[in-house]
Amino acid sequence: MLRAWEESKADAYERFAAYPMFVLSMLFLLAFAITLSSSASQDDKKFAAIVIPVTWAAFLIDYLIGLTLSPNRKTFVRTHVTQLVAVIFPLLRFLMVVHAFSVMRKLPVRAADKARLYVLYVTTLTMVVSAIMVVLFESKSPNANITTFGNALWWTGETVSTVGYGDFYPVTLGGRLVASTLFVNGVALLSIITAGLAQRFTSDVGTKQPAAAPSPAPAVAAEAHKAVSAVVSDADERVSVSKKELDRLRRKAGELRGPSSKGDADEQQHDQSDHED
Repeated sequence: MLRAWEESKADAYERFAAYPMFVLSMLFLLAFAITLSSSASQDDKKFAAIVIPVTWAAFLIDYLIGLTLSPNRKTFVRTHVTQLVAVIFPLLRFLMVVHAFSVMRKLPVRAADKARLYVLYVTTLTMVVSAIMVVLFESKSPNANITTFGNALWWTGETVSTVGYGDFYPVTLGGRLVASTLFVNGVALLSIITAGLAQRFTSDVGTKQPAAAPSPAPAVAAEAHKAVSAVVSDADERVSVSKKELDRLRRKAGELRGPSSKGDADEQQHDQSDHED
């Protein structure tokens, strides 16, 4: 029982930390791209200088917590190679993306909820990769206005949300292709969110609807049955009384007719004897 409780704690922590670690891996990917870019601004370089050590510390703490909570540490080390590689080799921290998707695939949720999680992860990944790609494309154009990674990340956010302020926009072919990808992802994201809200709203309305009033038909039928039964019972009782009264009258009539019939028979016998004389 203790082992099962420890396993549940480890699984719960892994599910809880999956998306934050995924976001940190995306931030590291962005910071690493900044260090490789020759056109990065001073603000971008300061951002990268802060993010890289912070993400490394976060990955290390996450790995140690998972190792501590796991009931079988050897199994944990064998099944969490990606996290260990991300801690030891900084250049491979983007592999946390693979770990995040593997954790999400094992979540005990419905297919619809899992689809929404996939869209959330894919949208985050698309935003970061698009920010890096658009800076690489736009930095080659003298008319570009998306020249820093901070502005690029802001542009991907407003583009994928279909807001489009127009303060930043791509001018190169590669940048516009990246924007097209963000358009498609934004529409898919809003569709998933809208469908989820509609499903939640309809389910809540269905559960809050009052129960339908019982149909009066069974009650009316029962009352009618009782009335008919009473009428039939009363009729049977009246017929029984009538039969008893008829039998009494017949007996009375038989009693009245008995002496008269006997007198007639005696008179007939007397007349016959006179005739013989």
